[in-house]
Amino acid sequence: MRAEAGVTLIEATITAVIVGMIAVFLSVYYATANKSVRKSRDMSIAGYLATGLMEEISARRWDEETDGSISPSLGPDGGESASDKGDFDDVDDFNAFTELAVQYPDGAPLAGYAGWSRSVTVDFIDESNAPSAAPTERKRAVVVVQKDGVEILRISQLFAQNA
Repeated sequence: MRAEAGVTLIEATITAVIVGMIAVFLSVYYATANKSVRKSRDMSIAGYLATGLMEEISARRWDEETDGSISPSLGPDGGESASDKGDFDDVDDFNAFTELAVQYPDGAPLAGYAGWSRSVTVDFIDESNAPSAAPTERKRAVVVVQKDGVEILRISQLFAQNA
């Protein structure tokens, strides 16, 4: 007796289950890879934005005082707007500065970065790198970059008066 050519219902069902399992695995793999790519892209953008603002801070004088004394307060000085970094002439003027819309150094909006924001804090630092309430010869600037209100990256840099 000769067997008829064809596929049985069991064989078709097993094949469908195997193909379905492979499809589920591939969709989970794709979703995980896509999330990883987005996270990597966000970290790269945050690094670019944080470094750019830190370079703006680094380009300023260490302190408002030019006679070797240390200004006792942190933040913008008289005549400087807390919201216009173009007015800042020393490192600590950036204390409590926030950009809700990312800007070029001249204050023009940086297109393509909707939802991104940057903020800065500046502290006096003692010899053990702990914050100091009293003025010291060291300051630490911390730049925080957020996307849609979620912190993506935080960088810091120390500035010394005689460096």
